[in-house]
Amino acid sequence: MDETTDLLVRPCAHCGRPVAQKPGAGRPFRYCQDNDGACIKEARNSRQRQRHAPGLPGQVARTWEMVERMEQLATRSPKR
Repeated sequence: MDETTDLLVRPCAHCGRPVAQKPGAGRPFRYCQDNDGACIKEARNSRQRQRHAPGLPGQVARTWEMVERMEQLATRSPKR
């Protein structure tokens, strides 16, 4: 695989399948785009199930939720 191919494809954060990326500015896709949002929904459901788990699994789930909220805020266009 050459370097340009590595930049245009990333694995899905849920299932690991390759996810094509649009070149240019913008947040990269973390989940599959071709299954009506099934991967992002399942990843979110999994984190919600683990959110109340004791110890490290619960902390990791809560941290990922915070990361996603921060990414959403960072990519919003500023209101004028």
